[in-house]
Amino acid sequence: MSVKPGGHLFADALALNGTRMVFTVPRNSVLGTLDGLREHAGVQVVVCRQQGGAAFMGGLAFINFLGNDLSLAAYHLFKFHCSA
Repeated sequence: MSVKPGGHLFADALALNGTRMVFTVPRNSVLGTLDGLREHAGVQVVVCRQQGGAAFMGGLAFINFLGNDLSLAAYHLFKFHCSA
């Protein structure tokens, strides 16, 4: 019986729950998860240079996913919060 590393189990859980995109800053602590995500073609990994950029892109992706008037209001609120 082979034992999967924790990062691979976490990647499996993300894919199982329908995650389509992951925004990340590659560091030693997430390399196992990134390695595990390579097995899941349906999960797109977006690599960022800093955590703020990853959070901003993830927030905009979620807002675009909503695609309604609420998303426009959330976009402006998110943009204001990130610029403060």
